[in-house]
Amino acid sequence: MSVLVADCPECKASQITMAMTGFSSPKMPANQIGRPIGYVVGICSRCEKPSIYIMDVKGKTTWDGVHQYLGAAMNAGWTNNLSASAYALIPFESSKHASSAPEHLPEDVLKAFQQGETNFDLPGHEEAAATMYRRALERSLKYAHPELGGTLAGKIKALVSQGVLPASLGDWADEIRIVGNDGAHDDGVNREDLKAARMFCDSFLRYLITLPKEIELRRQQIV
Repeated sequence: MSVLVADCPECKASQITMAMTGFSSPKMPANQIGRPIGYVVGICSRCEKPSIYIMDVKGKTTWDGVHQYLGAAMNAGWTNNLSASAYALIPFESSKHASSAPEHLPEDVLKAFQQGETNFDLPGHEEAAATMYRRALERSLKYAHPELGGTLAGKIKALVSQGVLPASLGDWADEIRIVGNDGAHDDGVNREDLKAARMFCDSFLRYLITLPKEIELRRQQIV
């Protein structure tokens, strides 16, 4: 089988060698839209997880030509490198994929939350994920209530006492390790801690930013 060199979306390895284990290319005329492309399955040599890549043709060819080329590549030896061919490899992303991030987040809050999500999916990156979820909380409070001072836990309790946040969210905060002053903590974050932190961060951001914004937009529509 052939090999390809590409960035792995699973373990984030850059330009890692992958073994080609499968391919496809649209054959039905209704699916042959735009210039000819193919889809290749590669197995990362580092994490050994599969990923799908679009093979985008740089030069002129036909849909049948792409299919024949990929078929030949499946039967080629390890010395055949698809990445050195007249094709560009692009990670495939499903059009149905949607971000799980709460809506209406400021850019810096969204960035921190998404970095937490990225690290959440990587084994051994629990501390990094917890740190980014905490950062999302801190940035959201700075955005929504810049007048508040003190620790993260103190700010949350203040908003609960003011009726901005429900008491249940304040009680929950007492159980979440990333709310504490030490953030991710030197003794590490286990998987259960991280799952709880993720759920709390998501709920907190929706209460603090998403819900008020949705109410504001709704009122603008009614006026």
